[in-house]
Amino acid sequence: MFHVETSSVSDIQAIRATGTILASDVRKLFERSDLDTSALKGVAIVIDPDFDGYLAEIATGLRKELHRLGRTDFKIALIMPETMMKEVALTRLANETAQVRVCAEAAEADAMAWLVE
Repeated sequence: MFHVETSSVSDIQAIRATGTILASDVRKLFERSDLDTSALKGVAIVIDPDFDGYLAEIATGLRKELHRLGRTDFKIALIMPETMMKEVALTRLANETAQVRVCAEAAEADAMAWLVE
């Protein structure tokens, strides 16, 4: 499930991912009325330690939404526990587009700085 949270950075929306998430849930997230992507530079999706889904599902959903948005200036930071970094590398999401940056929780501040560049 996605939880839209308050972000300390303007033009960036913070989102927490918990539980089980499917690619279709990513689409629903981007269609929410409280997530106005036209007014945002990007989103920071923080994967919670209790996330028990497949990162491949999130990666598939993000690929589709980036294509659907059609904005080359929209960025997504995927921030996760260090223990999940190997799994996300298997999705090859960060290798496919400059619009996505994947990082461990320890580098969250760097990810946020990249989002507002």
